[in-house]
Amino acid sequence: MTVSTNINSWKGIDLESRRSVMDPVADDVIRQIISNGEEAIVNNVFMALIHNDQVPDGLPPEVSEYFNATSKLPAWADNDEGRELIRRGERVYSDNGPAIALLLLCKSLPECYSCVRGAKVLYETGRLMEAQGSDRIRSLDTLKRRLMETSQYVINVMSPGGLLSAEGRGIRSSQKVRLIHAAIRYFLKNRPGGWDSAQYGEPINQEDMAGTLLSFSALVIEGLITLGISLSDEDEKAFYFCWRVAAHFMGVNSDLVPETADEGRALGHQILDRNKGKSADGMELTKACIEFTESTIPFHTMDGVVEDLMRFLIGDEISNLLGIREFKNKLAERLPGKLQWFFRLIERFFSRNPILRRVASVAAKLLMQGFITTYNDGKKVYFFIPPSLRDDWKIADVSRET
Repeated sequence: MTVSTNINSWKGIDLESRRSVMDPVADDVIRQIISNGEEAIVNNVFMALIHNDQVPDGLPPEVSEYFNATSKLPAWADNDEGRELIRRGERVYSDNGPAIALLLLCKSLPECYSCVRGAKVLYETGRLMEAQGSDRIRSLDTLKRRLMETSQYVINVMSPGGLLSAEGRGIRSSQKVRLIHAAIRYFLKNRPGGWDSAQYGEPINQEDMAGTLLSFSALVIEGLITLGISLSDEDEKAFYFCWRVAAHFMGVNSDLVPETADEGRALGHQILDRNKGKSADGMELTKACIEFTESTIPFHTMDGVVEDLMRFLIGDEISNLLGIREFKNKLAERLPGKLQWFFRLIERFFSRNPILRRVASVAAKLLMQGFITTYNDGKKVYFFIPPSLRDDWKIADVSRET
């Protein structure tokens, strides 16, 4: 493992010390559940939430109290101005959702995988990968479920009303994921051999959580700019505001969630620079993400192109750390507009040239359509895109709900 940790301070906050801080609220709930022998009940709760994000009846008291106590908007968002910013942020997502979905898989997640210590948690929990014996074996079916859950979470947060009521999908999903994170921490720290906190920090610690939420928000805005999609100052503020609210429901300490998108980008890059490095875990996660993205887009129309998009969006340094191959000369044969030439001039001309922006837009819509087709066409897992967003994105509904 190689990793740089030379940038330790953010506005007086010792970032390295935050790697020893977890989420006491959710962690206490999981400890109570385990001590009371209620694991089976809570497993049923998690399954119910996966399907409809509603809290079932008959929960243990500590779980009911958790859902009730953590369902309120923070004071700084619980006012007319805050609610209007959330609604505006939802409209921004409605306008750009397919592109954001592409950025999640080709920018946000690979950048997270380059953070060596955080990638260790993802790999070890088996949430994205499966291990059998001494061999590392990627399971595409398991990967699809985990990456689809992440994609679904983003949609739930940004869908109309997701953050505006205690029953909203964004709030319920955040509460569920927060408990799952606490369960993962408990498992890793109490398994045989434990967890090496001295080397990796606590699992799913405050720095890692902040970095992930910033990669879904401020760094996504950065990716939109790279794709030639410009947001107004107010739209940028509103989209980022939604993710500040989501961070509150996910248990991220407020001092690690800057108030502005510009500061969010600065902290996001600082966390990335502190933790990026080359690791087998990060490379395996990235390979699996590439396979997932290629398999989800209909008719494999983007096979061999996903790595090019990743390298373009995250740059050569991180791409090399993750084992993403160099640009292929055959790229021009697979994309319209002779993009081999275009990639050579990309840094200088991308923001003004519509060719790759159009290609990215088409790829993103294919990706969203692939999510629906793959997961709703007779499959057990239902991937839900609200009808209003399907209409905005011109995506067909092939679901077979039972």
